[in-house]
Amino acid sequence: MAMLAIIRVRGNFGVKPAPKKTLRTLGLFTVNSCRLITDSPSTKGMIEVIKDYATWGEVSEKMVLALLTKRGYVGSFKLSSKKKPEEIAKLAKEAMSGKKFADLGIPCNFGLTPPQKGYQRGTKQRLPAGELGPRKDIEQLLSRMI
Repeated sequence: MAMLAIIRVRGNFGVKPAPKKTLRTLGLFTVNSCRLITDSPSTKGMIEVIKDYATWGEVSEKMVLALLTKRGYVGSFKLSSKKKPEEIAKLAKEAMSGKKFADLGIPCNFGLTPPQKGYQRGTKQRLPAGELGPRKDIEQLLSRMI
């Protein structure tokens, strides 16, 4: 089962009610926040609503592991301080197989930093002219934001 990473690129100002509610439902409260979700028809519908405020793409198990290790928190503690690297790798593998993050007891929302060297294109236009929309190089963007 494919895992998608959704990154919020634009802020709250001027957001219409439907996308605002969908962004809140997905847990994308602030700019540069990321959410990992499984690829399904219902999530595709939610993504279609927020397409003008976020970018998304398919991620590998290696990137899920990097997100959990470097940006995963359980409460106010880093996941890497609570669990051993082998346990985090096992959790990443289980998450990629389709288990829900809540059942695994790990976070699926991540607060990221702005990308190093900034966004390459504007944040108000869709790809290829801007940063919004579906992308194949989501892992490159995530690696610059971790």
